[in-house]
Amino acid sequence: MQKLEEERSCLYYITEYIEGRSLAQWILDNPEPNLSKIRDLTAQIIMGLRAFQRREMVHQDIKPENIMIDQHDNIKIIDFGSTQVAGLKEIYTPIQKQSSAMQGTANYIAPELFEGFEGSFRSDLYSLGVTIYEMLSGGKFPYGKLEKAQAHKNYDYRSVRQYNNNVPIWMDGAIQKAVHPDRHQRYDSFSEFQHDLSTPNPDFMKTSLPLIERHPLAFWRSVSAILLLTNFFLLALLLT
Repeated sequence: MQKLEEERSCLYYITEYIEGRSLAQWILDNPEPNLSKIRDLTAQIIMGLRAFQRREMVHQDIKPENIMIDQHDNIKIIDFGSTQVAGLKEIYTPIQKQSSAMQGTANYIAPELFEGFEGSFRSDLYSLGVTIYEMLSGGKFPYGKLEKAQAHKNYDYRSVRQYNNNVPIWMDGAIQKAVHPDRHQRYDSFSEFQHDLSTPNPDFMKTSLPLIERHPLAFWRSVSAILLLTNFFLLALLLT
């Protein structure tokens, strides 16, 4: 008796089972992270993104939820649903292009993607910079929390040192460059960014910090003196 073949209706793929936790969970579990640990995790993420770059691929959805840490602290990048692959985008139909044009999460998407430009390694670099910022700040974002409708309007960088003063000024400068709204102002390679995260770049040391960060004791002494003089002035007015 001839066996009838069923019509194929599903596509399956097999992925590695990773026993561990997401980077998002790691951030929750480490509100005061060690800088050396962050550099180690970042180096592994960059290794993965450079592998993407060599194969002319752009992940386009790098964020803590899509980065897994196994039991041995090895990094695994997951979820390739938004990945752009050179040579494949030309065969998309107009409907597919429209549906895939704006993928990813607003807080991590590079500004040029909102403007309709094609993704590049600099787009993943931007997302990585936001992710590192989030790791250092305990869940904050360099431009505040964005919604898709207005994400392209609010690019006023907030120093990560506002949330973690253990971060060196030059490391903050490296992150700020990585998440620059203009893709041409970002790093030319992942390796340059990785270097500046661990080695002081003199260009970032020139940044002028407010007095409260440069000399916090002097700042509060000045505030106290002003308040004291104000009290004396008000008291004198009451006595006259």
